[in-house]
Amino acid sequence: MSLKAFLDIIFGLDDNANGLLPHATNYILQMIIAAAFALLKLSNSSFAINVKLAHIRDLFTKTIRAIRAISVATNDLPSRLAEVLAQLWKSGGSGPRNGHVQGESSKDTLQLKVRCRMSMSL
Repeated sequence: MSLKAFLDIIFGLDDNANGLLPHATNYILQMIIAAAFALLKLSNSSFAINVKLAHIRDLFTKTIRAIRAISVATNDLPSRLAEVLAQLWKSGGSGPRNGHVQGESSKDTLQLKVRCRMSMSL
């Protein structure tokens, strides 16, 4: 799984004595956030029965910790994103464990759903 390989590299940056993760670029932050959302999507898909929930939870927790390590000030973008991801996990991150998502076919569980509020911020 390439997601796990990427996250292992990221976690290795933080485990070093140098602590390189706080100096990560914005691109690395975006990839870590994408990995966190992929873990959320995986945990709520029909494929979740093939992966141990404890393993997904451990990866997600380490991912949140990595995002918080990148944060340089209170209430900056990485810290807010870490809080949002943690809240999303608490609200539904454990996912159904019975082999299918209610109301959806197993083919559609990993499809992205785009919603637009048709609003603008000034």
